[in-house]
Amino acid sequence: DRLRDGRVIPFVGAGVSMNVLDRFSHEPVFPSWRQLLSHAADRLEEETKTAEAEVVRSLLKVQRPDFLYAAGQAREALGAIWFEFLKDKLDIPFERIYDESLELARLIWRLGSNLIITTNYDEVLRWACPRQQDLQSWDITAPVEQASLLQQGLRRPVVWHLHGRISKASQIILTAKDYQLLYPTENHGVRQADYEA
Repeated sequence: DRLRDGRVIPFVGAGVSMNVLDRFSHEPVFPSWRQLLSHAADRLEEETKTAEAEVVRSLLKVQRPDFLYAAGQAREALGAIWFEFLKDKLDIPFERIYDESLELARLIWRLGSNLIITTNYDEVLRWACPRQQDLQSWDITAPVEQASLLQQGLRRPVVWHLHGRISKASQIILTAKDYQLLYPTENHGVRQADYEA
């Protein structure tokens, strides 16, 4: 009933992006958490940071890896090139995408909501949007846009990137420290005012 009445807001996670394939190899174009951090370890080795690479790899070998902690270790070790690394792995040009693999994302738009919330960093939902020319992308915080939504509803399609998007790599929520800013608990001290809403 809620789907029919347009009262469902899709919340999209990594499975939708993991479904997208490379036009030439037909392999997934986006890495999983494990693959991304394994690539980070490779990059650390390229930067002659072998010990740091081994730390990241060892964190991935345990039965239930703490990917957020491993990401924090990789980020700290890569330093200034962390964002360059993320752009290389996650900022995939549309020309590389196998168009038919966007069907799952297109089906999500067909649910009828003008608002899709996602924790993904990529542009998959943008590429799949039938009204791409009208699409708005909201960052983690979008106070003006959110106020407008409450007052007037949505007239244009919107993708709200709760954890940031790759076009603004420095704002991506990817490590445990980042998550503490976005989802603070009382025992972590100061709250991040920008992310209160």
